[in-house]
Amino acid sequence: MNYTDWLQGRFSSLSHASSAETYGYIKQAKSETKFLRSFVSIAILLVILLSSNMLLSSMGFEPFESIIYWCSFTVVASISTKQAEQKIIKNKLTKIVQAKYT
Repeated sequence: MNYTDWLQGRFSSLSHASSAETYGYIKQAKSETKFLRSFVSIAILLVILLSSNMLLSSMGFEPFESIIYWCSFTVVASISTKQAEQKIIKNKLTKIVQAKYT
């Protein structure tokens, strides 16, 4: 995701800011949320893995033996973790910029 465009679209005060300044905010947000993003990603992976395992087992499938299972797990997990990471970073960026300009 292009966080620079998102920041400039969300905060009109950053429309004329230098790219180094916005990159600094993005770098700060990513570094401050690194642990939280890792924790949330692992939690999402576990929830998806356990829930899909229980669902497929209840339907009579062998969940870990099918290539379709692993492909669908990989796609769903990657989309879910990416969305969660983007939401966390956007939230932190909003807090950083609001603290800077208010």
